[in-house]
Amino acid sequence: MLDLAAWHPEATEIATSPTVPSDFAAETMLDFLSDELMRTGFTDDWAVTAHGQEIEDLIDVFNTIAQPG
Repeated sequence: MLDLAAWHPEATEIATSPTVPSDFAAETMLDFLSDELMRTGFTDDWAVTAHGQEIEDLIDVFNTIAQPG
């Protein structure tokens, strides 16, 4: 997670926070992760890479935080 967020200060702050992110912070992280998935998570023929799968797993975690229930 920290490797992904290294170039994005707000994402790094959320990732290193000692508390569960707020809904707003989770949505911010979802936006960041979605952009990162599109940027680096697929091969040229749109197959999900191992890196892309890791990002998708993180999206699932933050989606649960942002939209519980």
